[in-house]
Amino acid sequence: MFKTYAYPWNAPREAIASPYPTYQEQRSRDQMIAALARAYELLEKQPKLIQYDVKRRASELEKTLGIARANAYLTKTFVERTLPRVECVSYPVRVFQLGEDDVAVGYDLFRRDLNAYHKCMQSGNWGGIEEITRPDWAKRKDYA
Repeated sequence: MFKTYAYPWNAPREAIASPYPTYQEQRSRDQMIAALARAYELLEKQPKLIQYDVKRRASELEKTLGIARANAYLTKTFVERTLPRVECVSYPVRVFQLGEDDVAVGYDLFRRDLNAYHKCMQSGNWGGIEEITRPDWAKRKDYA
């Protein structure tokens, strides 16, 4: 049924919406901006190769799925998944070389222990290793 009103200004109308965002919308937007700024700050600290790859992927996502998905990739995938893995392997590494006399001593110790292992395997005697069993109360508990 269609209702008619005596005057057009009496007809029901939608409420006028505020042009300003609510506190919750503003807070959510501020958090997103802060997370994005942090992601870019962390990205700038990475080597150029990683920066290139992450920026390339974000650009692809922006072109295909939009800016919101690209930002989500930076703030979630990069910061929470990729970055911790990169930091695990990007610590400074030093390489040392052992002197020849120390290598020879290490080889002699290795041969000695390997020969001892071979003798134990052949004889079945492991020199001081005793077999233990669980106490009777523990065995009874299994069948209770």
